[in-house]
Amino acid sequence: RYGEGFFPGFGFLEDAGKAKARGYNVNVPLEKGFSDRDIAHVMQHVLCPLLENFHPDAILVSAGFDAAKGDPLGECRVSPEAFGWMTRCLCRLARHFCEDRIFLALEGGYNPDV
Repeated sequence: RYGEGFFPGFGFLEDAGKAKARGYNVNVPLEKGFSDRDIAHVMQHVLCPLLENFHPDAILVSAGFDAAKGDPLGECRVSPEAFGWMTRCLCRLARHFCEDRIFLALEGGYNPDV
């Protein structure tokens, strides 16, 4: 999630990488309340085409769950099914582009019951 006063305080669209990586570090600022449909749109129309152009050696994901429906800080509406769908998409992309090299790290989320 993106917004004034929301941690970590960066992630602007303009933060797009440096040198040869310019344009491949992509932040997709979404306001509070985004949902599964918004996530699907970003995956299909931003991230997947970006990976197709970049051909990464590996995919690194720092996954916070403050976007999960019911998280008190994120105030978003992403379902567990959408998180699973995103993960499956990224795994398929890793298989196709980078010999299954995908690294997932969990960070964040403020409601352990979510």
